[in-house]
Amino acid sequence: KLGTIEMPGAEGAKQIARAVESYQKNPPREWGGRRVLGVNDFEKGTHRDVDGMEIPKERMLMFDLGEGFRVAVRASGTEPKMKCYFFGKRKVGENEDLAKAKRELATELEQLWEWTRTDARGRAGA
Repeated sequence: KLGTIEMPGAEGAKQIARAVESYQKNPPREWGGRRVLGVNDFEKGTHRDVDGMEIPKERMLMFDLGEGFRVAVRASGTEPKMKCYFFGKRKVGENEDLAKAKRELATELEQLWEWTRTDARGRAGA
């Protein structure tokens, strides 16, 4: 799931930068009711893809929420926007309804997005 927070104009760009910096310097301990297990800051250190190639540095944070859930947050490089990417996975048993599991997962990702939108705006001072 992709969520985008837009804050127009020069002031909006400052607010987005403030929100991303806040996530870097003061990451939440919980994200939408899920405990944050770790944070990967792609602006610092060296990160590699599965082929061992170095990933270019960028102002992006990846939060590990456990149980197959992650959230990536980054500021757009060209617009006063913050992009939030939500990842989740769930094992489905042989006798379970796949469509129902997908709906439940989509609902959980939507709840994470709603929490993120509120939290990011607060961090931005909007």
